[in-house]
Amino acid sequence: MRSHDLSIKSGDLRSWRMALTLFAAAAVAVFAALDCARSETNFPTKPIQIFIPYGADGVADLTMRLLAQKLTERTRQQVVIENRPGAGGLLAAKEVLRAPADGYTLGVIGNGQAIGMSLFKTRPYNVLTDFSFVSMTARFEMLLATKADSSLKTLQDVVTAARKDPASSISAPSILEARKICRRIC
Repeated sequence: MRSHDLSIKSGDLRSWRMALTLFAAAAVAVFAALDCARSETNFPTKPIQIFIPYGADGVADLTMRLLAQKLTERTRQQVVIENRPGAGGLLAAKEVLRAPADGYTLGVIGNGQAIGMSLFKTRPYNVLTDFSFVSMTARFEMLLATKADSSLKTLQDVVTAARKDPASSISAPSILEARKICRRIC
């Protein structure tokens, strides 16, 4: 079993600080909006659902669970996370669009859903017009990585290898991210 270097470089620390700062700012914005709504209508009076288009234990899921915990503490109403991965975010989006527009059903819209609008000829919804955006909750960097002992050290190395052997294994957090990368460089 190999040990991995888990030390944090200064650039990584800055990225984490920025992500945490953005998360805190988003939480403050959501809390302020909920305080305003609560003072006018006693909102919320029942549990709130947040639909996430990704599987459990990923970055989006864990981030939203932290936010849900704080919202539950602040509003004294349960905030329930509902993971609906699949179909490029379609399953989660449909749940949000099916619900009444009363603030009790929220959804996470990520870059995959936005990119999906340009990849597919038809979608049953439009990310820009069918949703009301409440707040940005977090921002995360995505990176391309290889094993430390790999011969692929740069993005150009990856492109060259992929062109030589198109059947070689390249994976990404989502197929949409992989397509986005390929459209830029392939």
